Amino acid sequence: MEDFPLYPEIEKALAPLFTKYNIPDTLSVIGFDHQEVLGTNYFPDILDSIIQKKVISIVYQPYNKDDKTYTLSPYYLKQFNHRWYVFGQVPEDEKNESSAVITNLALDRIKKLDVANDQSFIENPGIDFKTYFDDIIGVTHIKNNKAANIWLQVNEDYRGYFETRPLHEKQKPQSTLGEDRLVHLPLCVNRELENKLFTLSSDVKILSPKWLQGKMIERLEKALDMQKKALEEGKTLLQNKKD
Repeated sequence: MEDFPLYPEIEKALAPLFTKYNIPDTLSVIGFDHQEVLGTNYFPDILDSIIQKKVISIVYQPYNKDDKTYTLSPYYLKQFNHRWYVFGQVPEDEKNESSAVITNLALDRIKKLDVANDQSFIENPGIDFKTYFDDIIGVTHIKNNKAANIWLQVNEDYRGYFETRPLHEKQKPQSTLGEDRLVHLPLCVNRELENKLFTLSSDVKILSPKWLQGKMIERLEKALDMQKKALEEGKTLLQNKKD
């Protein structure tokens, strides 16, 4: 739990148990995969704002764009891919027409956060965050995006790993095609799902939908062109170093 933002307070509460049961401070017989979780600085303030129903003003730095200020009524915090996100609702005049009803912001992209006491809190419109992520991988909901019937063909060599480490809890093995496995994923397609399929492209074939096949082929062709260019540039750089 060391990556949890409120761990220092939890550690203090657990200290008497460590003493009572004579548990050493450092256990060297268990190893956990550790990677820094981004966005912990503002976690306590946002959590307090969710509980107290306070509106927060956030100066946000999107990727490759200018800073943007959001007036957010926060509802939920979620960790995904070693990063914390806050989910909430912004006023109508701050909404992007292409975005979902709920706005999500990565905490590590926040440059400044203040409580906006002069703003009225927008109540949760009835979204149940226990089921909000049932049809997606990751955190991105796209407006009017419906679940697609995604069919994958998993190569024999990768089949066992894919079945023991499913992409999503809705992943359903259907049948075999020779030694390969056909898998059904009834999910909404977002960037996170595309990224997952991209990393598995040497072991997993996308059978449908056709438009998703096309998007993946475009990404793979772009990646191949980049690596070919990098190979040639690398040869030149190495030659220049030798010279």
